[in-house]
Amino acid sequence: MTCGLAIFVKTPGYSPLKTRLAAITGAAFAEDWHRRAADCIAAVVRQCPSIEPYWAVAEDAARADGCWTGFEALSQGEGELGERMARVHERILETHRGGILIGADTPTISAELLDEAARWLDHDDPRLVIGRASDGGFWLFGANRPLPLPAWNAPRYGGTEVYQVLREAMADQGEWLELPTRDDLDRFEDLLPLIQQLAALPAPQPEQTSLLAWLCVHTFAQREGA
Repeated sequence: MTCGLAIFVKTPGYSPLKTRLAAITGAAFAEDWHRRAADCIAAVVRQCPSIEPYWAVAEDAARADGCWTGFEALSQGEGELGERMARVHERILETHRGGILIGADTPTISAELLDEAARWLDHDDPRLVIGRASDGGFWLFGANRPLPLPAWNAPRYGGTEVYQVLREAMADQGEWLELPTRDDLDRFEDLLPLIQQLAALPAPQPEQTSLLAWLCVHTFAQREGA
């Protein structure tokens, strides 16, 4: 069976996006970034035949309106982030060997890393996989078993200790695989490291190359206007 992977997204026009970034760059830049980064992740996932991708959409109205296409759109539902992730993860496990969750703000991922995570979860024993983000969060999380809701809700999401708290809360749920640390984009200061990482990709998808060019132009313009 394939591994399911849900890309968590919000929708421009339905929810505020990347508010810390938008406070410096403006909402239009933040919204454009979100869609372009999500397109990068979708393009990479399409290179993984053992993974079936989904959109995990924050707003039911946007899902019903068909704002996210190409993959089946799942509802995140109501509640805090931990509850919504638990719901989507259990939904994926209804039809897949493993379930992987990923945000839309780490466009430097590769098909090799996603395939590694999927292979790890394709096992009879309980297993989990996580990719740490440099800001203390995580950019990917997955498991091949449903996990207790209190463990999902343990971290204070958005804080600097999310990775550590989640690992501790789920320490006894199975064997772990650690993927390499990646940067995500939450603040204006994150733009330059992300540009460098995109430029260093050995075999980027066209969407990643396009995002790099867009970031270079618009980041320079933002700095000139500062």
